[in-house]
Amino acid sequence: MKTSHATCTLILALALSGCATVRWQAAHRGRDDAKKELESGVMALEVCGLALGPPTPSEKYLSKRGVQIRLVGGCMPSDETIGHAEGFNQEMTDGIKKKLGTDILIRAGYEN
Repeated sequence: MKTSHATCTLILALALSGCATVRWQAAHRGRDDAKKELESGVMALEVCGLALGPPTPSEKYLSKRGVQIRLVGGCMPSDETIGHAEGFNQEMTDGIKKKLGTDILIRAGYEN
């Protein structure tokens, strides 16, 4: 049985929209989580991946200034984990910049 191009397109769109919804919802939760942590005085960034050695100079620089670096999701993070980290970091970077200066992440090497 052949599947039409329109049917394949519809199936692909439905599959992608499900992933986008999961990621969007997770980003919303991540922003909310970051707001709560900032209100309690915690500064942190979520990084997807594994620790492959000692802390980098950027991580040491931020750590000395009270910013935690959290490894989340391992080497194959889910869409939910990626979405949460994106939303969390968006909100958290604004809070970090307000507290430590707008160029803190540039000096640390996390932004250009």
